[in-house]
Amino acid sequence: MKQIVVKNIDWNIDPDEAVEILLDNISVADAAKVVGMDPMAFLKMPIDELKDVIKDSYRHKPGAFYDLLDLPEMMEIPSDTFTEDPTADEVKEWLEEEYGYFINHLYVE
Repeated sequence: MKQIVVKNIDWNIDPDEAVEILLDNISVADAAKVVGMDPMAFLKMPIDELKDVIKDSYRHKPGAFYDLLDLPEMMEIPSDTFTEDPTADEVKEWLEEEYGYFINHLYVE
């Protein structure tokens, strides 16, 4: 079966939302490990400061926010997902509907 290869997916995500999702899904102690801090020091910080530390840590890692949200930067889509050969815009729309986030740009082979 033919695959549609999509590369360089640049998701339009809000770092604040990504951090909220992270904190909703892991313990504060695990979040401390993510940013390389002592869990006890991390636990003593106000929540807004915790969020800023996490955002700053991830801003310097390309694709890190995508990882938090399980968003691919590259993927293969079975061609039978579409009724005919899709345009890049159709692939983009499908991905946006599938993942729930808008895409700034992508490359379809």
